[in-house]
Amino acid sequence: MAKNNKLSWFAGCVLATALPASAATIYEEDFTSSDGGYTVENTQGAPSASFSPWGYDSGSGTWQADGAEGGDSSGATSILISSLISVTSSGETILSFTHRYSFEEGWDGGVLEVSINGATPTYVTLASFLTNGYNLNDPEGLFTISEYMDADVFNGDSDGYSSGEYITSTVDLGDLTSGDTVEIRWVALWDNFATGTVPNWEITSVSLTQVPEPSVGLLGMAAGASALVGRRRRKLA
Repeated sequence: MAKNNKLSWFAGCVLATALPASAATIYEEDFTSSDGGYTVENTQGAPSASFSPWGYDSGSGTWQADGAEGGDSSGATSILISSLISVTSSGETILSFTHRYSFEEGWDGGVLEVSINGATPTYVTLASFLTNGYNLNDPEGLFTISEYMDADVFNGDSDGYSSGEYITSTVDLGDLTSGDTVEIRWVALWDNFATGTVPNWEITSVSLTQVPEPSVGLLGMAAGASALVGRRRRKLA
């Protein structure tokens, strides 16, 4: 094998080794056998007998929220909160969740929040979604809930809802480091009147996947090998 070909082969091997590994699942929950350790927080104005917040359905193996009507003008909120998820490696992290929803069109809605390392939960913007993000801006019924005024939300019926189909939404959480913790919150919001079809929101599975970062040492070797090949080719030219 010619020297230049050997160098090219070596550089190719190092570059291939330095590339990030394929995405690996670092967390997965399908609720088939349990509620996953998820918890619920509820708030509403005047109590309404019709208020049906997030609850685990062991028969279907899903989390469901059926909504609220009646009560006072402050409406109602129910938040499904994931168990605390520990990140075991470093790299770009993608959240996926499979769900369907039927919120009163134009009035109610659902949003996603995330807390990293115990920080105050933050609203996940539409721009962070890679697939199946929010589909309505500023629903009229949420004008009394100040933090969600002018927000993008899930609203109406998700694709295939009436035939029992689910969609998968994916969100880029950015680069996370081994040792970080993640808490995910699905916030269902209702005004004080009608609701959508029951269930208003249903979640069947949640997962986090991550593309590990390449080794700094390998990247340095790859850069050096590529430079060496370049110099060798210039000498031969």
